[in-house]
Parts: sequence; structure tokens; C-alpha cells
Amino acid sequence: MANTPTIGLSKLSHLRGREQLIHIVWGVVRWFALALSILTIAFFVDWIYDQYRDTPMWVRVPLTILQAVLYSVAGYYWVIRPCLRGPSLIGLAKRVEESIQEYDHRLITSIQLSQADAKTQGMSPELIGIVTRESEQISTKHDMIQLVDKTRLKWSLALLAWPVGLLLFIMLFFKPALAAVLLQRQFLANVDIPRDVELASVTKPNPWPVDEPVTVRFEVTSKVGNLDSSMKGKVFVQIPGKAKEDEYDLVWDSESSFEKKKTVFKANISPSKLNYSYRARIGDGRSRGSSEVVFEARPTVTIDRVWIQSPTYVPGRPLVEGDKQEIRAYNGSRAKFEIHVQKPIAEAKLNVYRVSSKGGAASDELAYSLPLTILPVLKQENAPDRYPAESDFIDLRLGDSLTAYEITVKDKNGFAGSYNPRGKITVSEPDLPEVRLIEERYVDPDGVVSEEAEFKGIPIPLGGEIKVEYFCRSKIGFRQPTVEAGGKLLAPAKFVYRIKSGNKAEGLMETLMNLVPRELVIPRVEAVEPWYHLDLYEVLKTPESGDYDIYRASFANAKYQQDVLMNRVEFHAVPSANPETTLSRLQGGGTFNFSTAELKKRGPNGELLNLQSGDSIEFYIEAYDCDPSTGRRPGESDIRTKEIKDKDEVGKIILDTYKTEQAIKDLEKEQRGVFALPKK
Repeated sequence: MANTPTIGLSKLSHLRGREQLIHIVWGVVRWFALALSILTIAFFVDWIYDQYRDTPMWVRVPLTILQAVLYSVAGYYWVIRPCLRGPSLIGLAKRVEESIQEYDHRLITSIQLSQADAKTQGMSPELIGIVTRESEQISTKHDMIQLVDKTRLKWSLALLAWPVGLLLFIMLFFKPALAAVLLQRQFLANVDIPRDVELASVTKPNPWPVDEPVTVRFEVTSKVGNLDSSMKGKVFVQIPGKAKEDEYDLVWDSESSFEKKKTVFKANISPSKLNYSYRARIGDGRSRGSSEVVFEARPTVTIDRVWIQSPTYVPGRPLVEGDKQEIRAYNGSRAKFEIHVQKPIAEAKLNVYRVSSKGGAASDELAYSLPLTILPVLKQENAPDRYPAESDFIDLRLGDSLTAYEITVKDKNGFAGSYNPRGKITVSEPDLPEVRLIEERYVDPDGVVSEEAEFKGIPIPLGGEIKVEYFCRSKIGFRQPTVEAGGKLLAPAKFVYRIKSGNKAEGLMETLMNLVPRELVIPRVEAVEPWYHLDLYEVLKTPESGDYDIYRASFANAKYQQDVLMNRVEFHAVPSANPETTLSRLQGGGTFNFSTAELKKRGPNGELLNLQSGDSIEFYIEAYDCDPSTGRRPGESDIRTKEIKDKDEVGKIILDTYKTEQAIKDLEKEQRGVFALPKK
């Protein structure tokens, strides 16, 4: 167009380009200063957080997004936008006219009127042309580039010192290698921040026994060899549900070798029931991530039963449940154990101890160990599962000097039991049977028994019978009647008696012989009558007889005993109701009349003489248990002595005794009347 100010517009365009460039430089410097400032802050956030633990992604990702948003917004407004939109031509023309007053509004007017959308209706084209020419003439005389506003350029140079300083600080503080890593991490790269000291957990693998101390260990390395055995770090333990971490000292493990570039540090953690995570710091290093301690209960052993099997000589050899705290067994017995554990186990052992064979103080030593057989799990609906195990039989012999047992277990983790049940072992020979004579009743020669009164120590008339009633007990049971090799029947009990002469000389010798205990094996000079042994044969229970009452010395069916057995039960052993689990024949007894009518005594010259008044008979009962050991003695009752008198004399003694007892009873009756209630 003829009225377009070409020169003015051209010079304004150059000015505009220069101004736009300065705007872009100013924006770039500001963006660089902002970006480096934010990046430095991000570096420190990541670096400082990483000193304590791995910077989590929930921190790194928002930090990266925030930087991207700030960089983008600032870049758009400070760099991209100035690139797309330069300064306004009208605004620049106004500023030029303010500097070059010669234009006197001609430059702005000519530019505005030359635009396509300018409203020139009613205006003279000649006048517009004159204004344009005058504006062009003035433009040819002036260099508009000199009017560039360099203020922002100065600001840029001044502000540039800040990002350059930050860059130098980053290079000096973080060093180029670390700065490069931190920069990569801002782009979410999976790289670790390098440190001189590095820690790696070398703690024993999980699990750990519940509620017991835990020792955590870390292998600590230093690239430059700055480790010192006196260094102290921290272990941070995070227990679930606890707001604050517990702290423990991390110190050198004196059990490990020490090198300045590599060694092991440890920390002792208090017992806990809850699983927890832990991490550590020492020097400028820390563990990478957190490690976890997982707890598991130790196995708990419960002894369900201890079974004791009787020695081989006990009929049926029943299994009897014994005491778990102390096994008391007879020589030749066996024992086995049944246990259960609250969790699966990999190993179970029965350790048996004996008296130490070493000199010095008495102590126990391990005799042997036996593995237990682990049985299938027992599922229970309303209770925890049980994991059972059982042992083989162990022999209990006096010669082995066994003193104790102990049960140990281990689970799949190698955890030993929280408690190893232990008990004593006592092995002994069975006690001799206990034999007691029941208080006697008077029996006359005709067999008439007083049913109302019992008399102690009443003599027997010449030719009379001695009423013998006894009971006996055995810890292992009485022996069965057996036939020996010679065909002789081996009786379970014997009646032992001898005659004591009423002659004073013979009586003195007898008294001297009685001073020697019967259990002593001493050759006896039989100056008087020897002891005679009569076998007592067993009478078995029948459906008609009923059970035997050892204290009454009678079967339940007294009539059967009187009429069929003739009141003669020389020996009876009570059988077990359950011979598989209970020892049998533990109790017994008998009742019979021992006739003296045919007894003879030896005279001074060895001749056989009839008994006479003044003589006496001593007797006792022997009972044999089932222990067949050589030299095994029977149980013996006390010796009872029955004096022999004439029949009339015996009758008088009984009558006098009866009268005396009756007088005592009458007196007691009268005395009780003293306390009677008064009559109404």
C-alpha cells in the first residue's frame, strides 16, 4: 500500500525482534533459576530421606510430578509464550515516539491507518499519505535499535548468578557422581544413592522363637576403609501398632573379624510376641529397605502317658499307667512314653540318664537316647490339633543304675522345646509280701465256735484244733501253683509250725534259739523241735463261691464255704478284673483249722512223745510272690504261740474270760445310765 510506513515498520520489527529475544533470555534465566532451585530442594529431600530409609515412591512420584508441573507452567509463560508472541508494535511505536518527539504521533498514526481494518471513512487519502511520508522521512534519520530496553537483560545477568551458584554448590556438595544419580532419581530411575558405608543384613533367617531376644547382624562395608570397632550406629525397630520406632545400639560384633573395609555389627533386640521390621544406620550409610523378624512358637511337649510293663515273671505282664514325675518300677520292668506337641515336629528323643561313672560329686550322665516315632496328626473339631509321638520300650534294670529320663523335641526350624519334661527313674526289687494273721477265735475239740465273743491268747485243749485265718498282700502278685521239674506242686503259701516243749531245760534252749532272727542264714542247732513246712494249696473262685473277702477270710457265699469247702480255704489269690491293665493276684488269704491231735514231739533221747499240757505250738504263714529270683524269700507273718492245756482247764479259762468281759459290759451299761435323760 502506498500509505504503509515500510521503513518505520521494518525498523520497528527489528526492535521488536531484539526485545523479544531479551524477553526470551529473561524467561530462560528465570526458568533455569526456578528449575535449579526446585531441583536442589528435590535433591536434598531425596538425599536426606534416603539417609534414614529408602525414599518411598509415594514421596518420589509426587515430587517428580510437582517439578514437571512447575517447570511446564514456568516454561510456557516465561519462554514459550514470549517465543510465540513478541512485544506489541503499537506499544513499541509509542515508546519510540516518546523517545523521538519529532514523530509527534505520526509513526503510530501511519501504522494504525495502514492496517487493513483501519477505519478511514471520511478521512482524506491525501492527508493520510502526507502523514505517512513525513513518518518515513523521520524513520530514515533514526536507528530504532538504540531504543532497545536492556533492563531485562541486566536482570538476566544478575539473576544468572543464582542458578550458576546453585549448580556449583550441587557439584561441590553432592559431587558429580552423586548429583548424576540424584538427577536420574528425579526421573524415577531405579538407582541407589551411593554412600561410603553400606549395610547388608546378615541376620539369621526367620523365624525366631516367640518372646525371646533377637540378635540382628549387619555386614558393614566402607569403600575407603573408614570403619572403626568403636563406631556405634542405630537399629530402628517398628512394631505394628506402635507409633514410634524403638531404637537399639548397633555395635561391632566382637565374635567377627574386624577389617577397616568390612566387618559385622550387631544389635540385641528385646523379646517380642509380634513380628516387626527393622532397619539400621551407621556412619553415612544405612540398610537398603527394611528387614523383617518373624516369630514362631517353640514346640511344647506334654506327656500324655507313661506305661510301665511288669517284669516277665508277672503273669500276663500287663501295661500299667505310671506316674509321669517319677517312674517307680521293679527290676526287669519296661517303660514307654506317649507325648503330644502343639505343632508339627521334625524330631523327638527320649534321653535316659544314669549315675555318672566319673569320680567326684554324684551327678547324672546320658546313658543313651532313643528316637520317638512321630505319629499322624490328631484332628480335633473344637480344640487345637495334636501332634503325637511314642517311644519304644526301655528296659528298667537295677544294674543299669538309671536315674532319670528327659524328652526333647525339635520342629522344622530346629527350635528345641520350650520345656523338656523330665522325671526320675527308681528301679527296685519288689517288697516281700505282707502277711498278717487275723485275730483268733476259740474252737473246742468238737469244732464248736463261739459266735458272740472273740478271745485272744486262749490256750487250746489237748487234741484240739488251732483256727488259722490270715490275709496277705503283694506288690507284684502271688505266684501261681506250678509243678516243678520233679513233679512236685509248688504251693503259693505255707503253714510253718514247731512244737515248744513245756520242759524247762528244753524251754531255755528254745528261748536262746529265738534270739536269732529267722532271716539270718545261720546254722541252727535243733535242740528242740524243728520248723515244719506244710504246703497250702489254692482254692479257686467259682460262680457258687462268689468273691473272696480277705479281711473276713471268707467267700461271699459263707454257706458254700462251710458246707462244700468245709470251711477250709488254705489259700486264695484275688484275680484282677482287668488283667491287661491291672496286676492280678495282689491280695489273698485263707482260713483253715490246724489239728493237733496227731502231733508228736521229740523226747530227750529222740523218741516221739504225745503232746502234754504245758507244751505250746508256734506257727506263722509264708506267702510267695511271683518273682522267681534265686534266693527270693517269702513274706512271713508274725509268729503266734498257742499253749496246750487240759480241756477242763481251757474251759475254766474261757469261762473266767467270758465272765470278766460280761462284768465289764454290765459296768459300762450302768455307767452309761448316768448320762441318760431324766424320765418325764
